[in-house]
Amino acid sequence: MSRTRHQLSADEKFHLQNYQAKLETLRDLVRGVVKGYHPAAYLTGRAGIGKTYTVRDEVRKSGKVYAYRNARLTPTGLFELFDRYADDVIVLDDVASLFKDKAALQVLQGALDSEPPRRVTRTIHGRDEVVTVNGGLIAISNVPLEDDPIALSIQSRVVPHEFDATNDEIAALMKHLVLKRRKGLHGLTQGECLQVVDFLIAEAKRHALWLDLRHLAKSCGFFRQWRDGQATNDWRDLIRLTIRQPLKNGPLSKREEIDQQRDRVRRLMALYPNNVHRQIRESGLSQSTFYVRRKEIQSEEQRARRREPS
Repeated sequence: MSRTRHQLSADEKFHLQNYQAKLETLRDLVRGVVKGYHPAAYLTGRAGIGKTYTVRDEVRKSGKVYAYRNARLTPTGLFELFDRYADDVIVLDDVASLFKDKAALQVLQGALDSEPPRRVTRTIHGRDEVVTVNGGLIAISNVPLEDDPIALSIQSRVVPHEFDATNDEIAALMKHLVLKRRKGLHGLTQGECLQVVDFLIAEAKRHALWLDLRHLAKSCGFFRQWRDGQATNDWRDLIRLTIRQPLKNGPLSKREEIDQQRDRVRRLMALYPNNVHRQIRESGLSQSTFYVRRKEIQSEEQRARRREPS
């Protein structure tokens, strides 16, 4: 392979630097909670861009005891978590349903008061139970808090931050990760990994897909399976099948169809910000439906900006 194949281009270095700068901001916010400067942070952003890895890595570096939960959590489970880890850091990952539960939000209101002591109370069989919380909470989600009074009161108690990354930044990061490992990655040689990364990037551009860091390990697995003679289909076809495969079988509800259309339009707006005609063409939607979805996305972004602290 040529020399240029084994190094990042100037554009890729630029995108990698942008991503790393965003990572440093995220690490600063996590450190602020871990060190007790803030009671909590609520971190949002699309899946597969390194949010969870970065948060857990920064907490681990601090040496602070922490609890990590990434499954369904009830209000009772949340209270008991604060009781068990009252002086430590709690990381809640992708538990969106918890933040839609009014009882859970009321638990959080007490735990995240800006002024100590932060007390969480509950009553069971006529007996009050109180937990004094001195630790911190870091919540990671793919969606922002809902726009209702209780959720907004939680947002006023936390440091909210949307961590996002462009496809160009994730593409540069994928190449950087491969180039750092001269002996290869995920059971492939460095050259084979670069083949996989180049294919993933091309497919994302061709079909207006968001790049996801998890796709790299999965795609290397398909290449290795094909290379070892354990696949009838070409590795490229297997990758295409999975990165474009919907997770749900059967017909979509109207709400799910609208959400899917919004997601498609949002991706295209990010990929081709100055080319509306291309956005419409590649969305596969009628022009009127496209503009309706785009207006909904813009209104959503305006509401999010209004909620941000000045």
